[in-house]
Amino acid sequence: MAEVFAHRASLQVPAEASHLELLRSDAIALFGWPGYQRARELAPLTSQWAPDIVVHESADFAGWEVGAASEALSVAHGYGPHLPHTLQLIKDICAGAVDELGTPNRFQSVLESLYVDPWPVTLRGDEPSPWSDVVAVRPEPGSTDAGESLPAEVLAITDRPMLYVTFGTVFGSSQALTMVLEAVRDLPCSVVVTTGPTVDPETLGPVAHNVVVAPFLPQNLVLARSAAVVSHAGSGTVLGALAAGLPQVCLPMAADQFVNAEQLARRGAGIAIAQDDRDVESIRTAVEQVLNDGSYAAQAAELQTEIDTMTPARDVLTYLEQRSARTKSG
Repeated sequence: MAEVFAHRASLQVPAEASHLELLRSDAIALFGWPGYQRARELAPLTSQWAPDIVVHESADFAGWEVGAASEALSVAHGYGPHLPHTLQLIKDICAGAVDELGTPNRFQSVLESLYVDPWPVTLRGDEPSPWSDVVAVRPEPGSTDAGESLPAEVLAITDRPMLYVTFGTVFGSSQALTMVLEAVRDLPCSVVVTTGPTVDPETLGPVAHNVVVAPFLPQNLVLARSAAVVSHAGSGTVLGALAAGLPQVCLPMAADQFVNAEQLARRGAGIAIAQDDRDVESIRTAVEQVLNDGSYAAQAAELQTEIDTMTPARDVLTYLEQRSARTKSG
C-alpha cells in the first residue's frame, strides 16, 4: 500500500482541480496502476488456477484481465454509487492497460460483464450505470467472530443515546476527531470513537467522561447500539449505518465520500458538511439535528427497509454459480 500511495503522490494534479477531478486521479492511481501490477503477476497463473468465477472491484483491471485470460465469469463488484466520471474512468484504465501491458482494449467486454451492486436504488444520483447486466446484493455487516464483544464501558451505555464516530481505516485524522469530540462534548449523549490504524488514541488527549475511545471495535456491534453516526462518509460506513437504520452526519474528506454524503443528504437521511463550512459549531448543530429531528431517523429507516429487500449475498453467490455453469455448458 505504501508503494501505491507513493505513486499517487508522484502524480501532477492541478491545484485548482475539483473534488471530482481529484477523485478520478485518485481512482486511477489506487485502482488502475496497481491493477496493472497485479495483472502481470496473476494472469500467467490462470492456466494452473483455472477459476470458474472471478469477482473483483469495479475499477480493478487485474480482475478483468484474469477473467479474460481464464475465460471465467467476470463479476465486477461495486462498493458505492456510480460517480459522474465512472464510464470515463473505466475507459481510461482500459486504454492505459494497452500501453502498460500490451493487452487488447477490454473496455467493451468490461461493460458486458456482470455487475453486483450493493447501493440502494433510491440513494443513487442521476448518473446511469455503465453496466446493463446488474444484480443487487444486500450490504450486510458480516458475522461476528466467536467470543467477539464490546468492552464493558460501551456495554454500560444504557441511559442516553450513543453516538458512533469513525473516520475509517485509511482517512483517519486526529485533527478531525478532536474537532468532533469538542463539538459533542456537552451534548446529552454518550460517544464511542474508533480511531483506526492511522491515529494513536493518545493524540486525542483527555476526553470527556461520556466518551469511549478505541483503535477498533466490531462495527456491526457498535451500530446495533447507536442512535446516529458521524463519519467521513466512506461507502462501507454509510451502508453499514443505513443497514442499521441510523441517521448520519457526514464529514467527507476524499475519494467517493463527497458523492456519498451528497446523496445521503439529498435523501434526508443525514447532513453533509462541506470542508469549508466545517467547524465545532456546525458539527454540533448537525449532530443535534440528527439526534433530535425524527425526520432523519425516519428516512434512514426507509432506506434500511429498502436494503432489507435486496438480494442476500448467499443467494447472489448461488446465482453466480448458476451463471458460470450455464456459460461453460453453453
